[in-house]
Amino acid sequence: MYIDRNEYFLVKSDLKDNIDMVFKRREITAANIARLYGDEVCGSRDTEENIISEIMFYYFTWKRIGKLSDYMIRSVNKETEEIIVNNTKFSRLNEEEYEDFMKLVKELNESDIDVLSD
Repeated sequence: MYIDRNEYFLVKSDLKDNIDMVFKRREITAANIARLYGDEVCGSRDTEENIISEIMFYYFTWKRIGKLSDYMIRSVNKETEEIIVNNTKFSRLNEEEYEDFMKLVKELNESDIDVLSD
């Protein structure tokens, strides 16, 4: 997923729509989530873009299906904790985009996410 400067909200909206569309048609399984992750997140140009993409993917997947796999929960907990503790800044996000992104990070970090079991 590519996130160019000032396109965060467009990418965010597209990702949410794609996740909603896929899980209207496909069964909710860890394998289908992993497949969609590969389609939507992999291919980022750098670490910063990958982190933003991954957080948005986990957030919208969780919001759509109410659960994440155990691996995804561990990954998102580690990633969000690091962002919060290190007060990580993202050069490709403007102030408004960063504020919105941090809301997702904090909500994921503070939530008790149910575990998806196949």
